[in-house]
Amino acid sequence: MTNVQNIATAETGFGLDVYNELSLAQPNANVFFSPLSLLLALAMTLLGSNDNTATELKKVLHLDQLQDDAIHQSMKLFHEQLMNTGSKHTLNIANKIFLEQSENILASFNESCNMFYGSSVQRVDFKNKASECETIVNNWVQQQTNDKIKNLIPQGTFDSMTKIVLVNALHFKGSWNKEFYKSMTVDKNFKTSQGLTVRVPFMNRVNEVMKYYYDDKLESQILEVPFFGAAASFIVILPNLTQTSLPEMEKKLTPTLLSRISENLANWLVTIRLPKFKLETTPDVLGILKKLGLSELFLQGKADLSKINGARDLYVSDVKQKAFIEIDEVGVEAAAATAVIVSVMSAFIPPQIPRVEVNADHPFVFLIKENTSGAILFMGKLNNP
Repeated sequence: MTNVQNIATAETGFGLDVYNELSLAQPNANVFFSPLSLLLALAMTLLGSNDNTATELKKVLHLDQLQDDAIHQSMKLFHEQLMNTGSKHTLNIANKIFLEQSENILASFNESCNMFYGSSVQRVDFKNKASECETIVNNWVQQQTNDKIKNLIPQGTFDSMTKIVLVNALHFKGSWNKEFYKSMTVDKNFKTSQGLTVRVPFMNRVNEVMKYYYDDKLESQILEVPFFGAAASFIVILPNLTQTSLPEMEKKLTPTLLSRISENLANWLVTIRLPKFKLETTPDVLGILKKLGLSELFLQGKADLSKINGARDLYVSDVKQKAFIEIDEVGVEAAAATAVIVSVMSAFIPPQIPRVEVNADHPFVFLIKENTSGAILFMGKLNNP
C-alpha cells in the first residue's frame, strides 16, 4: 500500500466506526457526517499529543499500524491528492488554529501544523471575549463552507479556560455527469424506517448506462452516480427488503467492503429513482469518540498534549461537528466542519448490457467518495427525506 492508500484505509475504518455508533444511537433518524473532516481535526490534535494520549488517538483513528513520522507526511500527501481535482468539482478543505492570545505554543507544533495541514494560527481573546471568539470561529467556518455551515460553535461553548480551538472545514460541490431532467421529477411515496409513508419529490433517469452491482453478502443494490469529470461519485447502498433490512445490512458493512465497492461495479442499463433531500446534522461526536475508546484526551490531569505547549495542563473539553448536504437534479452540495476545543485545567455499451431498476423509495446508506484516493468525504443514511 502507498502512504495515501494507508490513510484512505484508516479513514474508511474510522468513518465506519463512527457511522455505526451514530446509527445505533438513533436507528430511525437520518445520519450524515464527514469522516474526513473529523479525521483531519483529530490528526492535528494527534500532532500535539504524547505517550498514552497519542496511543489512544492512533488506535481510534486506525493509524496505529503506521510509524509516527509517516502519519503526518502521509496525511499531507493524502490532502494534496484530494485537492488536485482541477475544475471537475469543488472541494475546499481548510484547517485553522484559534489560540488564546496570552498563551504560547511550541514553534515545532506551529510549524508542523502548517507544514502537514496548511493550518495557520489566529490569536484571539478567549479569556476576556469568549462570546466574540465564538463569532470569529463561526464566521470563518461559514466563509470556508460557502455559507452552508452556520453556528458550528453554539453560544456559551467557549469560556476563559478555553485555550486552543483546532478547526477543519470541508465543502464539496459537484454536478452530476448527466443531470436529472427536472421535468421528470415527480412526487412519490417513500417508506421510512418506522413504516410511515411520506410524499417526496423523486428524480428519475431511465435506461442510463451506470456502474452497478448486486452485493449478495449485503443483499443490497449498489449504484454509483458519478459527478462531472468522474473524480468523485455518489454511492447508493439500497437494501433489498425482500431479503434483508437496513439494520441487518449495516451490521455486515466492513471497511474492506466499502474500499472495494469500485472494483465490483460494472456497466448496467439503469433506471433510477432517487429522492431529492436536504439534511443538516449536529452529531454527538464527543460521545461517539468516548464510546470508541478515547478517554485520556478528555480528562483533566491525564491528557498529555505537551507537544502543543510543552506542559501537561491542556485537555480536550469538546469536539463538535456540523454537516450539511443538499441533493437535487443538478448535483450535490455538502459541507462539514469539526472543531476540537482544548481547554486548560480549572462509457461503452456492450451489446448484451443487462438492465436493472434502482428504486430508492426506502431507507438507504449513501457515500460521497473521492475516486482517486478512495477517501469517503461524507457518509450518511437517509431514513426520512
